[in-house]
Amino acid sequence: MKKRIVSILLIATMVLGTFSISVFAADELAAQDNGQTEAVVPETPEGEGDTTTEPTGEEGKGGEETPAVDGETPAVDGEAVATDEDAVVETQTEDEEEPASTPLATPVVQTYSAYQSVALEWDPVPNAGYYEVYMDGVLVNGNVPASYRAYDNANKMAFIVGGLGDEGTHSFTVKAMSSDPKYTPSEMSATVVDSPVRQMYIWFKFKKKSKLKSHDGMKVKHTFKKNEMVRAHGFGGGKYKFYYNGNLFYSSYLRTKKAWCDYQPGTAYDRKEAEYFVNTSGTGSRTPWYLWVNQNTQHVYLLYGTAGNFRVYDDWICSTGAAKTPSPTGFNKKIYKRVKKRNGHGPWTAFQSWTSFHGSRKSWAKKWGNPASHACIRCPNEKAQFIYKNIPNGTCVSVF
Repeated sequence: MKKRIVSILLIATMVLGTFSISVFAADELAAQDNGQTEAVVPETPEGEGDTTTEPTGEEGKGGEETPAVDGETPAVDGEAVATDEDAVVETQTEDEEEPASTPLATPVVQTYSAYQSVALEWDPVPNAGYYEVYMDGVLVNGNVPASYRAYDNANKMAFIVGGLGDEGTHSFTVKAMSSDPKYTPSEMSATVVDSPVRQMYIWFKFKKKSKLKSHDGMKVKHTFKKNEMVRAHGFGGGKYKFYYNGNLFYSSYLRTKKAWCDYQPGTAYDRKEAEYFVNTSGTGSRTPWYLWVNQNTQHVYLLYGTAGNFRVYDDWICSTGAAKTPSPTGFNKKIYKRVKKRNGHGPWTAFQSWTSFHGSRKSWAKKWGNPASHACIRCPNEKAQFIYKNIPNGTCVSVF
C-alpha cells in the first residue's frame, strides 16, 4: 500500500514539472514575438564573486548602450557619439581659423632714362593699395600710391627715381603691397637695369702749368701740372667747365691740348626717353616747340607741347662741335634770329651768337653721328629747312 502511494506521488511530481516547463517555454515564445526577449543570466554560485562575462564577436552588436564614465564620450556600437560640447568646440575652432590670403600679382617693370633720374613704369596690379620701389637692393620709397600715373598713359603706373647725377648704372625692382589682410605682398619684380641720360664729356690736357680759382663760390685755388688730364662736362664762353675734388673750375680752350670727345656713337635715346628727359628737366619754352640736342648720341629731338608735357614731333642724327671747338652747353637757350644763307650754305637758325642749326654740304654727310663742327649743330638740309621755316623765335634750345 505504501509503495502504491509513493508511485502516485512520483507520477504527480513528474506531471507538475512538465507543466512548469511548458509554461516557461510559452512565456519565452510570447516575449520573442513582442521583441522583448531578455537575456537569461544564470545565477552565480555563492563564493565565486560578481564576475560579468562580456559578449564577444557578433554577440556584442545590437546590445544596450554602455553607460558613460565621467569625462568620457559614450559609445554606440563601438563608435564615439558626438556631444553638444564637442559641437561647440568645433564651431569655435572653425571661427578662429583665418581665411587663406591671396598673393598680389608681380609687377612687370619698364625703365626709361631721364634727366639725372630713371623713370619706372608698370601696369597697375589689381587690389594693390601701394608699392615699394627699390634701387640697388635698397628701399627708395615704401609708399608709392596706386594713384600715380604716367604722363602719357592713365593706364600705367609711374615713379621717377631722381638725384642720380649724369651717369652711373643702377638696378630697380618693385613690389605690390596691400593693407587688406585678404592679400599678401607680391613677389619682387624682375630686376631691370638702367641709367640717367648721359651727356658727352671732353677730355683734355693742360699745355703748361696753370693756376686756377674755382667758380663755385668757394674760390679754391689749385695748380694743374703740365700735361695733367681732366674731364670737362660742359663748354661756354670759350671755356671748358670741369669738376676737380668737388670744386667747379673753368679753363680757356687756349690753355689746353689733345682734347677728345667721350660719347656713344651709333646710339640714340628713344622718343619716350627724350620726352622724359625734357619733362623732368624743369625747363619750358616760350613757344609750343622745344629743341633738345643730346651730344652723347649726336641726336636732335624736336618736341611740341607745354612744360612738363612735351611730346616728340621729330628726331634726327646730327654733328655737334668738335672737341677743340665744342657746342655751347646748357638749358634755356633761345632761338633769336635766322638767315637764309651764310658761309656758302644754309639756312641758319641761331640760338647763341652765331651758333646755329644749319644745313650741310654733301661732304659732311660721312661725319653724321660724330662731333665735327665749329660749334654749330649740323643737320640734314630738310631738317634745317623745317626749323628755319616753322620754329619761331623764343623757342627753347637745350644742349646736353
